[in-house]
Amino acid sequence: MNDNPTRRALLLAAAAALAASSQAYADDLRGVRIGAIRVDVSPMRANAEGPEADWLAAQLPAQLRQAFAAYYAPGARGAATLEVRVNLVTLDASSGTPSPLSMFPPTLTDWIDGDARLIGPGGREIAHVSLNAAQHPTILRDGLGYPPGSSALTESRVATLGQSFAQWLPSKFGL
Repeated sequence: MNDNPTRRALLLAAAAALAASSQAYADDLRGVRIGAIRVDVSPMRANAEGPEADWLAAQLPAQLRQAFAAYYAPGARGAATLEVRVNLVTLDASSGTPSPLSMFPPTLTDWIDGDARLIGPGGREIAHVSLNAAQHPTILRDGLGYPPGSSALTESRVATLGQSFAQWLPSKFGL
């Protein structure tokens, strides 16, 4: 008999642990109500991402309210607070122009990195998740009339990243 774990057994164990941790959050969060949403973009400002931080600070709260609408109960007694911190936004700086030798369209990828915590009454952390979301900025390929490098184009890309981040968060919490 071989006492060494096989690769398959290790993968199955890791998958089971991941499923169990997601289920544990789902069990812990059953019936959770979110009474307030806070967004912290100070890590972005520390990385000299001022305009992007301003745009996310303005747009992300509404995007989160929409994503968590089924759990959002502003001001509800005993409700948790959703605290979201965005650490970094990375916008692909390539021009989006395919190589003349390539028959495939360019692949651009924008990234957003952050984490979220649900804080219960009395300041107790109920759950904590980290999230890295990627978005292919189709807005560059769809020709929506933004001049390349314009702040309107950049703001639109940041808004799309914020929306993606907000939409993924409930599932990360197992909701």
